[in-house]
Amino acid sequence: MPKLTLEEMNKLQEHYKKVFELVENKQHWKGPINIDVDMRSNTFKNITTDDIASAISFFTATEARIIKIGFLEYNVTAPGYWAGPAN
Repeated sequence: MPKLTLEEMNKLQEHYKKVFELVENKQHWKGPINIDVDMRSNTFKNITTDDIASAISFFTATEARIIKIGFLEYNVTAPGYWAGPAN
């Protein structure tokens, strides 16, 4: 990743936060993630699966698994923060 300015890093973190809040474990953000997402919905407008994977990695230090389950529909899973190396 190229070196970012503080302003660029803040914008990136803000973007990842918005994306992560869409897919996080709703009981506790540190828990495992398992959610189906429909990329056609307005909720995911201007968001890519790469954005989702990067946001999960940024906040949990774990790798997302994204499986296509339909036309622009994906199942997103990740071990979550508690199961990751940053815990």
